[in-house]
Amino acid sequence: MARLPLQTLPAFRAVARAQNLRAAAEALNLTHSAVSQQIRLLEEQLGLSLFDRRGRRVVLNAAGEALQRAVEAALTRLDEG
Repeated sequence: MARLPLQTLPAFRAVARAQNLRAAAEALNLTHSAVSQQIRLLEEQLGLSLFDRRGRRVVLNAAGEALQRAVEAALTRLDEG
């Protein structure tokens, strides 16, 4: 299994929640380009797409939903710690 680039996970979570790269970027105080690069890095590292692109929206596909469940639980534990 590929190692997850941990620095990409907050961006992944924000995009998954907002279903929009620009909205996620604003929530993270990053540029749209920076968030897009983080998602691209994560997808390249995993070797699969995590989102279906629908115009300006991005929607989690099955792989993205599986990753989101794991990431959400892990980041929530870290936030609470």
